[in-house]
Amino acid sequence: MELDNSWKNGQVKALQPVSFDLLHSGNIKKKAYQWLGFNSILIDCPEIAKVYYLLGRPHRDDDSLQKAYNKAKDLLGAGAESSKVELIEEDAAEDFANQISPQIKEDTRHTE
Repeated sequence: MELDNSWKNGQVKALQPVSFDLLHSGNIKKKAYQWLGFNSILIDCPEIAKVYYLLGRPHRDDDSLQKAYNKAKDLLGAGAESSKVELIEEDAAEDFANQISPQIKEDTRHTE
């Protein structure tokens, strides 16, 4: 799997959008397990310091989709590799962008 947006200052940090705005709860579960598999690689990858998952929740008013989304969040944020993972939900994206922007600028200052 490739990470969409990353920067490096010693170790790689990445922003990875993951949309769970899907029509079927089974597809949400499948996608969560794909990213969980990627997470399992993180623990053995010293080059990667942190992956910030920018999560898109289901927008349909369907309890099964919301339950699957909550389970997906639980899966992605758990396990030994959870220290290398941070989950950001879309309603917190603006605050997160304001928080992480100075860090990205500092980390990439030498590449400008």
